[in-house]
Amino acid sequence: MKNTQFKLMLSGCVMGGLLLASCGGSQPKTDGQQEQCPAGMCEKVKANFEASLDIPQVVNGKDTVFKKQTGIKCMRNSKGTKVAITNFGGRIQSIRIVDKNGREQDVVLGFDKVADYADYEHTPSDFGASIGRYANRLNQGKITIGGQGIQLPQNNFGHCLHGGPRGWQYMVYDFVEAECSDSSVTLQYSSLDGEMGFPGNVVAKVKFSLDESNAISIDYTATTDKENVNRSWLRDRQCTALRVRHNRICFQMH
Repeated sequence: MKNTQFKLMLSGCVMGGLLLASCGGSQPKTDGQQEQCPAGMCEKVKANFEASLDIPQVVNGKDTVFKKQTGIKCMRNSKGTKVAITNFGGRIQSIRIVDKNGREQDVVLGFDKVADYADYEHTPSDFGASIGRYANRLNQGKITIGGQGIQLPQNNFGHCLHGGPRGWQYMVYDFVEAECSDSSVTLQYSSLDGEMGFPGNVVAKVKFSLDESNAISIDYTATTDKENVNRSWLRDRQCTALRVRHNRICFQMH
């Protein structure tokens, strides 16, 4: 992982869907050169995110493996800011800005290789991820929907955290190519009925946008065909305005 020094300013509520720092205990990157990127992404980093992965998932109690293609896209503006988005977990992989001394710095935690994000046994993290189906903990992994009790995986001290051990941070989203440009990246994930024990088929989209004032907006929307948990994704939200100034990050919830 890369070494970064930054200040984090939070205003309003804490984000449910995006975590720029992690509940996990992974080590920071050692990409100390802070190399300058050409337009788009550094080819070195881009190559590290293009892979075909076997993604394990549990649907209605049965182990399933999906083969998915991972990748990375970069948003950029005229100020030299570059924001890298990987479809593995719907994550912000890096935010590279030009600081007050004219040096390009990466100001968020993350890995240089998709393999490190995917290795949940050795380097578990929620770095930069779009969390689902449910952000935060569900007490004892129990929910009641339509009068029916449902037992979910207990992956955090007897509770269900961030959708279980195979939450969306370990799934591969699809790039919505028609909605991707230098200033925005849109991802979509289709979660099956019974995935990690949660009811209903869910289609979720997350749109990242970068403007010329260095504000990063993150919009979450989701639809489902069954009564469901209602935290984070399952309410339409214009969720976050994130503004980067030098080495300072500010959040606002809407």
